[in-house]
Amino acid sequence: MFRRIPILREPSRPFSLVLASLLVVISCAFAAEKDTTLSPAKRAQIEKAVSAFMAANSVPGVSVAVVQNGQPVWSAGFGMSDLEDSAPATSSTLYRLGSISKSITAVAILQLYERGKLDLDAPVQKYCPAFPKRIRP
Repeated sequence: MFRRIPILREPSRPFSLVLASLLVVISCAFAAEKDTTLSPAKRAQIEKAVSAFMAANSVPGVSVAVVQNGQPVWSAGFGMSDLEDSAPATSSTLYRLGSISKSITAVAILQLYERGKLDLDAPVQKYCPAFPKRIRP
């Protein structure tokens, strides 16, 4: 079953900054990598960057995954997922995102629009056919 994960009461940085910074660290570390294996040196480099990031930003826990060429090649948890129960973070820990996912989704939608891959005036069913049609009174 799912474990209760409390929301941090006073985060030191917005979650979006934390997520964006961590993704930049990972993507920079693997931009030139072409195979689907993760060398021990690359793993150590990522672990060091994650630890430094967590210390600098007072992040209690994070889960990280690296995907190359569409295939997961490594994942791990760092720190704690639940400070009250001293539960460690794992690669499969579920975190509450709260309302931050709304702004991430909005940015993704606008980026697709800018690239000409999304029509903002089209019905949502064009992109999500299973979405129910609105019944007008």
